[in-house]
Amino acid sequence: ASKSVVYKVDKTSLAVLDRLPNGVLLTDASGTVAFANRSAQRMLENGDGLRLRKLTHAAGLGDLVAEDAKSSKAIREAISATLNLDPFATPHFSKCVAVPRISGMASYALQFSALGKHNEFGAYAAIIFIADGAQEIEIDPALLQSAYGLTTAEAKVAVALLESGSAQEVAEVLGTSLNTVHTHIKQIYLKLGVDTRARFVKLLLGLATHRS
Repeated sequence: ASKSVVYKVDKTSLAVLDRLPNGVLLTDASGTVAFANRSAQRMLENGDGLRLRKLTHAAGLGDLVAEDAKSSKAIREAISATLNLDPFATPHFSKCVAVPRISGMASYALQFSALGKHNEFGAYAAIIFIADGAQEIEIDPALLQSAYGLTTAEAKVAVALLESGSAQEVAEVLGTSLNTVHTHIKQIYLKLGVDTRARFVKLLLGLATHRS
């Protein structure tokens, strides 16, 4: 089962996170990890580049650290920046933090999102999505079109946004302008019924399958 510190939370929302193929961590307001879904636990227990550092007498499960000092510094800075973000600002897609693995397998890719004071997970402040580069996921754009009414262009942006992490990267990958990407993001959020990056990522990961 997933591990978490006891907060007043919506257990149904946490159960949904346990079913996602990617690792998911929730942090408290200090940036300490307080929840890890099953996928995240497996990654952390493997000790292949990422782990939790438990501090004596400290609340929470521990601080997320990498075996690589440069990556650990990037993680600390990303968490700190995320905790100071407005979770309802649509242009706040930041670059992923890539964490090298000791085994030499494809790096982990971490995305960070602020949750805000009123979120479906309770008293958590930020959410971290961990993608295992060795187990690529796939989202069918046609499913987004049929289930949510996205246009072909919007579906492409949605998939690219999950894989790239930032609107600027999506614009470069798709060969379109940043303004066009931002316009598509607003429509995507509206059609998917989400208002934060965290909810967008959670919804898309729920539709994902592992690429064979």
